[in-house]
Parts: sequence; structure tokens; C-alpha cells
Amino acid sequence: MPLSAYLGIAGHSGFTAMVGMNLLDPQPGQTVVVSSAAGMVGLVACQLAKRAGARVVAIAGGGKAERVAHLYGLAAGIDHSAPDFPVLLASACPNGVDRHFENVGAKILDPVLELANDTARIALCGLIQHYGDDGPICLSHFRKILLKGVSILPFSIYRHEEDYPAALRDLEAMILSGALHAPETIHDGFDAIPDAFLAMLAGHGIGKHLVKVAD
Repeated sequence: MPLSAYLGIAGHSGFTAMVGMNLLDPQPGQTVVVSSAAGMVGLVACQLAKRAGARVVAIAGGGKAERVAHLYGLAAGIDHSAPDFPVLLASACPNGVDRHFENVGAKILDPVLELANDTARIALCGLIQHYGDDGPICLSHFRKILLKGVSILPFSIYRHEEDYPAALRDLEAMILSGALHAPETIHDGFDAIPDAFLAMLAGHGIGKHLVKVAD
């Protein structure tokens, strides 16, 4: 494998997706929604959910959602920036949501909660929407957590470090067999590091943002 794989799909990003999907334990036929699906964590999460036999709906900004859905043969790709995003999500999940991989925050989580089925599970991986402020996070559909018996499972890979060697072997095997793959967004030159970081935060491109400093 190219060494860049160990900075993304076979590195922390792939491991993060694997830990989250192990918590969710998607079953064949269930509907799994993945937010920030165009980033490396989301791309791997989508593929792992599909390998489990689930019906996968990818959420990303702009046309990236449909691109991810097409790339991996997913059920749907939904643009979270669309003014009618909750309606589009409901249309893509006619039988509700059984599992959800959350990377963003309330703007995605709240509409997903509205569609949650009984005993739905949510893996809370990140809150990128809220990292820049300390304000309250409000959910209009908070009651669904109780009414539907929804489990919200926050996690950090740093609490699962002992699982990484086995996960790495699994990731490598899937990558080498072609069962798992993901594009990379490459930025050229050491001076591109700040722009690459900002591009990642802004959700530009698909896959892991990497900086190539030399051949």
C-alpha cells in the first residue's frame, strides 16, 4: 500500500470509523446514516456499514454527497446545506433511521433524531459544528431519545488503543483486497499546510487532506 494510506484509511481515520461501526453494530437491512460522509472517517464508515448489509445514506455538503453515494453504491446522498435538508433526509429514509454515525452536531443530529426508530443507536464521533463556540447545543427532537429508547454512544479512539493492532490488520486486508478504498485530497508544498487544514475544516474535497512536501 502507499504510505499515505497509513495517514488516513489505514490510520486513525480508518480506525475511528471501525470503532464507531463496532459500537453501532449495523445489521442487514437496517438504515444507517453517516454524516460528514465525504471525509475519510465518513467514507470508511459508509463502506463498513454497506459491508454489513445495511442500507446506507451519506450526508455531506453540496454535490459531494451524491458523489460519495455514486462512488460506493449507497442508497442516497443528501446535501446538508440544502434549505429542505430535513425533508430530503426523510425522503431518503422512508423506514426511519436505525443507526447513525455523527461527526457534525445539531444541524445533522436533530433531523436524524426526528426519524429515529425504536432502540436506534447513534455513535457520537465528533461535533465539528460546535468546536468554535461554547454556546448551548439545542435539539428540537431531544424527546425522541426517551420515547424511542435511543442510545447515544460517544467514543474516542484513545480509549480503544489496545484494539488498534487487530483493527489495522483488518483494515490492511480490506484495502489490499479492494474491499475498502477512498480518495485523497493532496495539497502540494510545505507552505500549503495552513490552507490544507482550513480546507479540511471547511469540508472541501473528498477523503483525507494530505500535504505532499517532497517526492
